[in-house]
Amino acid sequence: MRMLTRVIILLLMVSFGYTAHAQKLTKEEKKALKAQLKKYRKNPELLRDLTEETDALREENRELQSRINQMESERSHSSSQVAQKEREIAELNNRLLDAQEALRQKNEEPPAVMTPREVEETGTHFKVQIGAYEKTYIPENLAGDDMGLESDGSLQKVLVGKFNDYQAAKELKKYIRNIGIKDAFIVAYRDGLRVDLNEVVSEEEQ
Repeated sequence: MRMLTRVIILLLMVSFGYTAHAQKLTKEEKKALKAQLKKYRKNPELLRDLTEETDALREENRELQSRINQMESERSHSSSQVAQKEREIAELNNRLLDAQEALRQKNEEPPAVMTPREVEETGTHFKVQIGAYEKTYIPENLAGDDMGLESDGSLQKVLVGKFNDYQAAKELKKYIRNIGIKDAFIVAYRDGLRVDLNEVVSEEEQ
């Protein structure tokens, strides 16, 4: 009987918001506890319901605490992700600023000035090669507007004419061959560099 009384008192103190180490009760609290104790002695079923309700509240409290801990963990993870995104955005902004500065400097650079020789060599044109010689070299200062000299290893190539039109170059090749230079042939240039003649002719015919 004493054990039952102790259990009842403990449950009553929990229901009133106290623990076993609670401070001294007031007269009103003592009176209320005595009334509850008397009621539970007369009706043990009420004590059982109180016990079950207390256990349910404790379980609910544990679940709520677990959810709070989980939410705190998620909030911490979200804060970490936000911080990471903010760092990435800052880095992208820095890259954008660098690109804008590079573009500004590029726009401020004076336009490149081409030499007359570079202007002359731009685009596609044709020449007629009349020979390639290894032992007999023509001095560069003797090459005029109508004759060009190119070095290719130990060979010196001699070219004549310069045409934007392929048919005009064919006419000169035909004339040169008729006067005795049978191995004369046409070569193609694009922006000052020798390129494959067949590719250039094929592009112009398309």
